[in-house]
Amino acid sequence: MRFIDQYLPNHAFETLDGNAANILLDCHADGKLVSLGAFTYGAAVWDLETGKIVWKPEGTSAICWSSDGREIYLVTEQYERADEHPSAVKSPPQIKLTYVLERRSWPERELLGTCNLRFRTGWPIGVLASPRNDLIAVNWMEEDCAGFILVERQPSDVLCQLHADCCFDQSNFTMGPVFSPDGRYLVFVGTRLAWWSPDPEEWEMPAVGGRVLLGEITILDTTTMIADTIDVEEELAAGWLPPDPETAEAYTIGYPEFTGSEEFRVSLPTGNSKTYHVK
Repeated sequence: MRFIDQYLPNHAFETLDGNAANILLDCHADGKLVSLGAFTYGAAVWDLETGKIVWKPEGTSAICWSSDGREIYLVTEQYERADEHPSAVKSPPQIKLTYVLERRSWPERELLGTCNLRFRTGWPIGVLASPRNDLIAVNWMEEDCAGFILVERQPSDVLCQLHADCCFDQSNFTMGPVFSPDGRYLVFVGTRLAWWSPDPEEWEMPAVGGRVLLGEITILDTTTMIADTIDVEEELAAGWLPPDPETAEAYTIGYPEFTGSEEFRVSLPTGNSKTYHVK
């Protein structure tokens, strides 16, 4: 997740049904529009200059555009009340929700295709299209884990979910996935809970000093569908604490940014950054 306060700090956006947008989902190719998420309250499209909502599709969890900006992808949720579901119960149980990936033209918004989505658990929070326009990644989260699935856009333009499902099971503090510039690789970053503390249950306990494991980076080669994992480690001085242990931005590994076709960089909560290679 990319937090708006970090990536768009000087912008004010209209609220989504009274809820503040706090996650940057995607930017349109023309640089004038952004899709934002209000966490579990939905997603919409905003005008970057005015901060006003220009499209608010109902029941939408995440939105992104194709690399050329001529198509838009939406993750929507649909619910049909089951016969045994009491009419007095207003909110649908999660098991009754069906998540659907929609492909539409932009800006016409004409529906071009759909694909039902299956997650091992949790709910969708983001979507991203490959620069090659052949894959769409949908990331999900649960209370104690997070991951992403892949949807293939076949040559016939039919959307089909692949069985590949990457998961980070140490926490749900994740960044990405992010495609490499040529679309071959996907990078997904997960941060461990209270990684600085000698006791993971004690968030306000300072570091004892030495080398610690902050989290892991998963690199998926979408050509072979083989994934590798890299540990993210850092040397900490004794007594180190994040400035605010209660705020995720203060201790989460940053959003991966590709600096080349096979090289990317992540910022660390210590103020340092590290560069990695996909192979």
